[in-house]
Amino acid sequence: MFYILDSLLKYRFLMMLSFSKSILSLLIILYRCLLNQAYLIYYYCGHRRIFAAKRYAR
Repeated sequence: MFYILDSLLKYRFLMMLSFSKSILSLLIILYRCLLNQAYLIYYYCGHRRIFAAKRYAR
């Protein structure tokens, strides 16, 4: 009886561990996507600003 309970607890722990790992990886992927998006937007805005400044300088 105790052995079955122990194995169940271990299984549950492993499941929780894998679950948290998958959530963590998902969060990391989301974070990277957001960072990439922010970088692209920032780069685009900066590029447009430089372009506008050049046009105004002319």
